[in-house]
Amino acid sequence: MKKDKTKCAFMTRNEVMEYLGISQNTFYRHFAINLQGYTVGNRIKYKREDVDALLKRV
Repeated sequence: MKKDKTKCAFMTRNEVMEYLGISQNTFYRHFAINLQGYTVGNRIKYKREDVDALLKRV
C-alpha cells in the first residue's frame, strides 16, 4: 500500500506542486515568495497547514 505523502506534516517542493496541481514555474512565481520554508537536514520543506492557509488567502 502506497503512503499518502500529502497527509504528512511537512512536504517537499515537488509534493507541494503535486498537491496543488501546479508547475514549477507557477510554484516559484506565486507560492515560494509567500510560503515559509523550513530546513530539515539539507532540504527545504513546507508545512501542509501553511500551504492550506496560503490557498485560503489567494
